[in-house]
Amino acid sequence: MKCIRYWPNTETRIGPFFIRTENHNTSRRYTIRHITIRKGIEVRHVTQYQYTDWLTTRVPANVDSILMFRNLINCDISDTDGPIIIHCSSGTGRTGTFIALDYLLTEGTETGTVDVDGCIRALREQRAYAVQSSDEYGFLHDALVEGFTCAQENGIFEMDVSV
Repeated sequence: MKCIRYWPNTETRIGPFFIRTENHNTSRRYTIRHITIRKGIEVRHVTQYQYTDWLTTRVPANVDSILMFRNLINCDISDTDGPIIIHCSSGTGRTGTFIALDYLLTEGTETGTVDVDGCIRALREQRAYAVQSSDEYGFLHDALVEGFTCAQENGIFEMDVSV
């Protein structure tokens, strides 16, 4: 088994922590869970976004759902919400591809240019094997082109989409 489920169905005590999944919303391609972690009187609220349309063995059939998922997360968070943690079972291929996609879409929107190879090299300095396969690399390119094309069509910014 590559990974185990780490969120409880019912309130669970782990050491001094009480962890409870308050609610969840499931769609065809993702699940959003609201989790409460309590230690004494201190309470933290965590929102978990689980993308379920990307299996370990292959990239998704199209880029639309990952772009929608990224936009959903970015609309829900604010700068004061704390850190975002991205992971998959190995923490490399899917994780690196999603991080690169988010970073490059933000960079392209802000500057009008992107450096895909430079981004992947920088990611791999921190996380070996980020964007692990040629399929993931191609999927990243396709998602960037689609993301920038949609942004241009909606008048968000101008850029050359020949990524």
